[in-house]
Amino acid sequence: MNHILIIEDEQDTLENLLHRLGIAFPDFKISSAFDCDEGFRILNSSKVECPVTLLITDLTFRRQPESRILKDGLSLLYKLKELHFNIPRIVYSSHDELKFIFPIMKNMQPEGYVLKARDSTNELLLAISKIVNGATYYSQEVHISQRERFEYAFQLEEIDKLILYYLPTTNCITDWDDLYEAKKITIGYKSVQKRLQKIYEKMDVTNEKQLLLKLQQLAII
Repeated sequence: MNHILIIEDEQDTLENLLHRLGIAFPDFKISSAFDCDEGFRILNSSKVECPVTLLITDLTFRRQPESRILKDGLSLLYKLKELHFNIPRIVYSSHDELKFIFPIMKNMQPEGYVLKARDSTNELLLAISKIVNGATYYSQEVHISQRERFEYAFQLEEIDKLILYYLPTTNCITDWDDLYEAKKITIGYKSVQKRLQKIYEKMDVTNEKQLLLKLQQLAII
């Protein structure tokens, strides 16, 4: 049985989410917590009878007691990683700053990161639908932030950006040759492979499949 745990300290937001999730996923068990300590207790106590299969957490919690141990969503994510809790996670936060997005994507690699806004509940429902079926989902702003940082950090040229843009849809040599003949890229297959090899080295991977997986995990593509 699917069991979703939502950790959110804004009462109105939480009530809206519980209502909408109950309608969208009537067969799911939905639990909630107002802080990460309570959420962690639920994760532990539900292990035997009905384990949590998807965690949705905010990053910052303003209305919390001083005595709490897990101060924020990031602390919880680190704790779960440390204890090898292998459950899909969605960060649902209004933080769209690179200083939040980059370390979370690099170190935690959550299956979802949805930016919280007035009309973001539908996007969160879409993310849940994808993630419970084994996919990932990130808000467009998260993709843009990650991609821009990646392009800057690795000093990618325009042709490299194009190669990465087309990489998910190319399966063989002829696909690259078709792109070249259609003038969508300016270099042929052999030159593409040389440029990909340099990217492999920078990303610490050895082939296209590994590169695609890593780029997807980091929300770059």
